[in-house]
Amino acid sequence: MKSISTVVMSGLTLVFLFLSNRLSFGKIVKSPLIIVIKIHSQGWVKKITAVFNSLTIPKLFLRSFFVFLFSLMAIWAQATTYYSKATGNANTPATWGINSADGSGTAAIDFITSGDIFILRAGVTLGINKNWIIGSGVTLQIDGNLHVTNNNDDITINGTVIFTSTSATQVSLTGGGNGNDFTLALGATLKTANLNGVRGTNCSLPTASTSGTISLNTAANYEFNGGAQGNTGLPATVNNLTLSNIGAKALTGTTTISGNLILSGTATTTTAAALTIGGNLNIGDGTSFTAAGFPLTVTGTTTIGGGTSGTLTTSSATGIKIFTALVTIASGGAWNNSGDSPIEFRGGLTNNSTFNAGAGVQSFTTNA
Repeated sequence: MKSISTVVMSGLTLVFLFLSNRLSFGKIVKSPLIIVIKIHSQGWVKKITAVFNSLTIPKLFLRSFFVFLFSLMAIWAQATTYYSKATGNANTPATWGINSADGSGTAAIDFITSGDIFILRAGVTLGINKNWIIGSGVTLQIDGNLHVTNNNDDITINGTVIFTSTSATQVSLTGGGNGNDFTLALGATLKTANLNGVRGTNCSLPTASTSGTISLNTAANYEFNGGAQGNTGLPATVNNLTLSNIGAKALTGTTTISGNLILSGTATTTTAAALTIGGNLNIGDGTSFTAAGFPLTVTGTTTIGGGTSGTLTTSSATGIKIFTALVTIASGGAWNNSGDSPIEFRGGLTNNSTFNAGAGVQSFTTNA
């Protein structure tokens, strides 16, 4: 290859020009190769065009070029974090910019680009002037407040919404007409640091919309990532439930976790009713799960500890505990049947640490 031109940038277009007029790797290059890459203003590749005529390019060169090209594409495709301005409508992309101090700088294009994060800054209150949809893979973090007053304007979360206040309601829905709906859609995720819960007095969301509805899908995912937390307003059935950070987390009213129950940090929790976990139970290092005097069924695997600690305690003989899949007590983890509860191990038991069977009947249908 005799010469390669410098990359020429023309607006949002990259032009690569490759020239050669000699024998290279046993191949004769008879004409130039032009590769045109059109880039969106937010960095993602819109179109790649190759123009050539009777052209033969060495395979080694092409391989190296496309490795280089895809590396650039990976960089261009990085997600962007946007911050709110002090005023404006939250559903307007121009209200958001990349400067964390005041929301200035390059503005957002839309609210559906996967990986993008929108942070409504602390001390800022925004409204909306039409329906606002947060796309799948997009995160809306509310440090300030979202105050919806216009008639018939709704909010739909298909991605993730994060509430960071530990004690304040951060959304108000007071519009007239058909009111304002707030919808956490199927597969979406809600995370909250609020010590009171998800929906209700002094919770992340209000008890109700003035005329509309607040809908929290039972197939959505929920995470409590504050200190000791109540779970007011959490649906009785959820998909994945994550209890993270520190403190005791309530399970009041929760009866079905269709997906996984995950404990991390130094979180602790105790069942408050009969509970069915359709997926896995993961009790991480530093955490504690107590099965109190209610039936418990775990359909997926149960893992206690991640290598250093983690405890599962059955504190009452009331209510049989059934573990359908394999139970694994990892190094440093502990099983403590202090309540002498009857236990059914239907998928076996692997113990790498501490196992206190208690006086309850232990039934093994696979492992003895």
